[in-house]
Amino acid sequence: GSLLDRLEDVSDMMRTASDYVTKLTQLMASKSKQIELELQNMLLDERKNYLSVFRRYYMTCGELKYKKEKRQEVLDKQVRHYEAQIEFAKETLDPNTKRYKEAQVDSMALREEISKQIAALADKMDQATDAFEDTADALESQGVSFLHPAIELEELNVSRRTHMNEVAKKYVTKERQEVDGEDEDVNITAQELQKVKAQTHGRLTGIKTPIPPASPARSMSPKMTNNLLLRRTRTEE
Repeated sequence: GSLLDRLEDVSDMMRTASDYVTKLTQLMASKSKQIELELQNMLLDERKNYLSVFRRYYMTCGELKYKKEKRQEVLDKQVRHYEAQIEFAKETLDPNTKRYKEAQVDSMALREEISKQIAALADKMDQATDAFEDTADALESQGVSFLHPAIELEELNVSRRTHMNEVAKKYVTKERQEVDGEDEDVNITAQELQKVKAQTHGRLTGIKTPIPPASPARSMSPKMTNNLLLRRTRTEE
């Protein structure tokens, strides 16, 4: 054919090739968007999975840390309890003073060990939180709302502490009542002794047995005071 015919043929081939390239480009762009979307969905799923794993890890560490902190509080009370027992032993001839001191030392050593464990758990939780920060930002940017495990843990701890405080109040109230009763007995006895001293000038003529020390079991009642004054009067007569 003529050069013109050959040019026309080449032009047709060019158009065909151009159309093919255009369609291929569009197809590739479509595939690219689809692939990118699939990748984004996969990445979102992985981020959600990371959130789930992080939450379980953080909550587990937090629960263990909370229980160790409570154990530490119990040990603090034990140390104070043994300290009180050591002091009481001096007044009650309790032969177990050495045992109380040893138990106190053991409690203090255990408390120190638990304190280190608590610090280690806190460090792990901080490191995990720092590592999760980028994922948290990405999830928020993708419209995924979630409650951060740190907040969730604190809410759970508040609930735990409320329950434990209610339990503790029952025992503290009973102990407080006993202590208040002891204070009342001591105050009454002290007041009665002052009255006796004022009315007898501090002397108990004719009474050979000395007044016993004030105690819940043998505190001076008003009746004892009256009897004492009556004996004092009879002696003077």
